Amino acid sequence: MTIALTGCGGSSGGGGGTATVPAGKPVAVSAKDYSFTPSTIHVSAGRIRFDLTNDGAQAHDLHVDKDGQDLGGTSVFGPGSTQSATVKLAPGTYDFVCTVGNHEALGMKGKLVVQ
Repeated sequence: MTIALTGCGGSSGGGGGTATVPAGKPVAVSAKDYSFTPSTIHVSAGRIRFDLTNDGAQAHDLHVDKDGQDLGGTSVFGPGSTQSATVKLAPGTYDFVCTVGNHEALGMKGKLVVQ
């Protein structure tokens, strides 16, 4: 898989960075307590597969959200594992969040730009 990581932005949880993922390639995301890396992702519209690796010490998930509507994502799973989920998305700007407890409020969220 080829992704380009740039920048070093981030939240207090230590996440950050930007990834541009080529069409048809899976989007690799790392979940830590309480951040995602990368925190900004650019992808092409269509069926997008997220491969979430839980590199934290707690359970996490990744869900895509648009205007408060959950569009799908992984199930909640524990540390040291990877899960995948595929979501079909039209062009636009979306959020991706961890829906576990108050993780989103603690900074576990990112921006997804679909072109």
